[in-house]
Amino acid sequence: RVEVAAGAADDAERAAGELRSLIDERRPEKTELLGPAPRFRVRGRHRRHLLLKATDRGATVGAVREAVERAASGRALRGVALSVDVDPQ
Repeated sequence: RVEVAAGAADDAERAAGELRSLIDERRPEKTELLGPAPRFRVRGRHRRHLLLKATDRGATVGAVREAVERAASGRALRGVALSVDVDPQ
């Protein structure tokens, strides 16, 4: 699961959409990508999350890592908090 949080809903939606595009370019063929979906606000921060369902965990984690690093190197995540949970419950 990849979660994005920002002060403004538009910023959270924009960053989540950008991450989805970057992950989608890299994800393994049998990995399903869901979202971005809204989550409840916490402490005034708007949140969105992406969920990946994968059979090949290593390749999927690598794809997410590459996408996050690419987004972080540009301006896509400016003013946005990001968290990645490899094994969400």
